[in-house]
Amino acid sequence: MSAGDHMSTTKEPRNASSSPTTFFCRALYDYEAPEGSSCLSFLWNDVIEVFTQEPSGWWDGCLARPAGDKRGWFPSNYVTVVSDEEAELSFSDPDAAVPGDPTNTDSAVLPRSEAKNEEGDPTGTSKPSALPSPLQPGLLSSRLHALAEILFDPRGSVRAGTVPALVEYLTAHKQEADQTFFNSFLMTFKSFMTLDDLFNLLVQRFWIQPPSEMAQSEREDWLKRKHDIQSRVLDTFKSMVADDDVLEQDETFIFGWMKEFLTNEEVANFPTAKQLLTLIELVQNGSDNAIEVVPPLLVAESGNQLKPWDIEPLELARQLTITESQLYRGIRPMECLQQAHGSTTDNLSSIAIFIQHTNKIALWVAESILSKEDPWQRARAVEHIVSTADWCRSLNNFSTMTAITSGLNSSLVRRLKRTWEHVDHKHMAMFKTCEETISSDRQFLKYRSLITSVIPPCIPYFGFSYSVLRYVQGLPDLVPAEDGARSILVNFAKRRQAWEVMNDMKRWRVPYNLDAIPSIQARIEEILNSTSSTMDSLYEKSLELEPRAPEDEKMAQLLRESGFS
Repeated sequence: MSAGDHMSTTKEPRNASSSPTTFFCRALYDYEAPEGSSCLSFLWNDVIEVFTQEPSGWWDGCLARPAGDKRGWFPSNYVTVVSDEEAELSFSDPDAAVPGDPTNTDSAVLPRSEAKNEEGDPTGTSKPSALPSPLQPGLLSSRLHALAEILFDPRGSVRAGTVPALVEYLTAHKQEADQTFFNSFLMTFKSFMTLDDLFNLLVQRFWIQPPSEMAQSEREDWLKRKHDIQSRVLDTFKSMVADDDVLEQDETFIFGWMKEFLTNEEVANFPTAKQLLTLIELVQNGSDNAIEVVPPLLVAESGNQLKPWDIEPLELARQLTITESQLYRGIRPMECLQQAHGSTTDNLSSIAIFIQHTNKIALWVAESILSKEDPWQRARAVEHIVSTADWCRSLNNFSTMTAITSGLNSSLVRRLKRTWEHVDHKHMAMFKTCEETISSDRQFLKYRSLITSVIPPCIPYFGFSYSVLRYVQGLPDLVPAEDGARSILVNFAKRRQAWEVMNDMKRWRVPYNLDAIPSIQARIEEILNSTSSTMDSLYEKSLELEPRAPEDEKMAQLLRESGFS
């Protein structure tokens, strides 16, 4: 059955009740149904519930958001199947924009586009099965590729393009560089090309040749543009070397290639080439040419007594923050991108070590409270821990604050009613503030609003940033060209969003002006490393301390709570 058949057919979509099973899909592109047809129009990223699948590739479905009453036929090559959980997340709260969600118009970076075939018929576009190989080095022209090879959104930002076109734009002869594109490209290029390919394309870009049809009168202007392009190429190499987040340790082989390239006589005449050679030598020798600014220290309070309950909550929060900050600053944004993309992470990676540390804090919280036999003593332990969490919040250490809050909210601690009855109102208010700060309501609305006003240093809630990055990584890698061509373009808007998340994570990598007290640091490490209990054993301990109430007592309690005497 062709698209034209569907446009003219009188066949109507079946009722949902006639379909035994349904599933959900998400729109990869915009689709505008022909006027007067029984087709369904939708926009990029809309969620559709599918009721019928035709062998021709046309599906019958109903929009899940924003309007569930819109239903009709649509081409299946415009969508991708998603899980029920992902669909539920997309339309469970239509008023709440997902952080980093391109459907959020306040921070929209991936505008809606429309794919059409050569006749302008949106129903005739076939979805290519794979990305053609644009990575083979070839001679690049002096201008950008055809319009079909690079797309811009209404704000002028790059939305998509072929790999050669993206490299050309990266090194374009414009007076002002697109810094956002430049930074996004360097941080994410490994998701759509290799380091070898980038090096080869940049070198070819440097040796750009004039078009054969160029008139002699145009040559002088073209040579000026060529010089600007060559300077951009060298600036790109320099940024790759200077930014320690771009190249991994096993990728420093590129320095040898760069040095060989820079020794060419024509290349060596550029001042940037000499600077780049010096910078490569410094990096290879392990030198850091950056000027280190050491801020004045805030002398922490004395901590001579090493029992955890004798360490003041403020001091305990400070020392926990120092350790957590060191671990967070060890996380490389590129590692987050690779992990969010599905790459495996071993237990020695900086991400794994950071997560293990926060898990130890949550376990230590539960274990510490359950170590007290008396409800009153447990209440005092809760108050001490709540005060520590609140000080962490004041220090913008939302990571440790979240770990402590998670430990307090674990079922094995939360069920201790007699313990919580003895916690005073002041500490219960502190605890509520910490809970609300990291509440997941409306896609972490309060936390997102708070973090935008925070001035570094800060340790953000890593789980939130990582989940946003995972969401971005789930967006389509490729988008169709808009000129009727069947080629596929790299979805660069997706990469720009990933860079925005990683750049935000980098923003917080500022050390705290706190003085580490070795005795307390050693004690904290000892405490956290000694938490060997399992959740099952701790839950048994919790039941031992406060057994479940008998059924008749629970019934009496329910009646009392309902107003019956």
